[in-house]
Amino acid sequence: MREFIELLNQAMEQARFDMRDPLEAVHAELNSKFLPYVDVRELHQRISDFRKLNFRLLSYGDMVQAIQQVVMFDTPNGRISVLQPVGSQYPAGTRFYRVRGISRDDHTIPLRSMSKIADCWEPPREIVPIGRLNKEHEPLLYTSPIDPRVAIDELKVPDGEWFSLIVYEAVEDVNVTIIGRQPDTEGIDDTDALKVEMLQGFLRDEFTRDVGTGTEYLYRISEIIAKDYFDLPPAMQDAWCYPSIVDKYKFNVAFRPNTRTKLRLIGVEIAKVSRMPNGEPALAVGLVAKENEGSDDLDYFQIGSPEQRELFPWITKNKPAGAPDGSGVPS
Repeated sequence: MREFIELLNQAMEQARFDMRDPLEAVHAELNSKFLPYVDVRELHQRISDFRKLNFRLLSYGDMVQAIQQVVMFDTPNGRISVLQPVGSQYPAGTRFYRVRGISRDDHTIPLRSMSKIADCWEPPREIVPIGRLNKEHEPLLYTSPIDPRVAIDELKVPDGEWFSLIVYEAVEDVNVTIIGRQPDTEGIDDTDALKVEMLQGFLRDEFTRDVGTGTEYLYRISEIIAKDYFDLPPAMQDAWCYPSIVDKYKFNVAFRPNTRTKLRLIGVEIAKVSRMPNGEPALAVGLVAKENEGSDDLDYFQIGSPEQRELFPWITKNKPAGAPDGSGVPS
């Protein structure tokens, strides 16, 4: 991967003069240096061997080497790997969503779990567990773009349980590197296209492994894949975009540290969900909150208030029964 980044930086510099896409320039050069030396049968065997490993017993360094053993091949230019990183962009104005659960005993406004502006962003370093793209104690902001239902389903929010739906808006274009998108194989022959698809498919499938309680160690695989194989220079990437685990046709976005400045906080909906017969979640909002200008606090507002209509004009229904206690909420 180091060679890829070095070539990419060189191509970015060259692109200033000839206006080429730096990724396209790198792909053209590395494809000729790498793909002829990838053996399909050997690659297939490597993937099979990888999936037989006991990941629970592997150290972080062992996992790094195990992934390298699959994707790196000996060439006259050294032992290297070539991938086809795909970049895209969410334009300014795109909305991003994050969900936080609310404990059943957290029902007095302001909520313990959602009382400060800081509660709307990534959690404090000291309480961050290992995640799909982060090490322990490495806070990242995980969001779902455009469709809040993805964020709700990702957290597996039970029907009838209250949660906080945090809403952001991009104030600048957000550049993302996409993990799991079908690689572009135009211009290469079928054999080389198969090699690219096998390599990318391996990384996609391992990245999107379903991780449950007791198997959190599998997150080390996805974190290594993101950081070692889909981490482009900051000038090209603000965040990682990757398939939703609950709906592979939709995506999540995790913002790199120091890039959430491209987002502004719109506000928070205190909501609960019920699934319709077709499985789609129907949202009922009880209260909304927004930052209190001049302080670090969040202010809460009733449904139907001017503040709610300004923040979330789509909310038109009355507050559902059993909403958190709104005593003391500004009218």
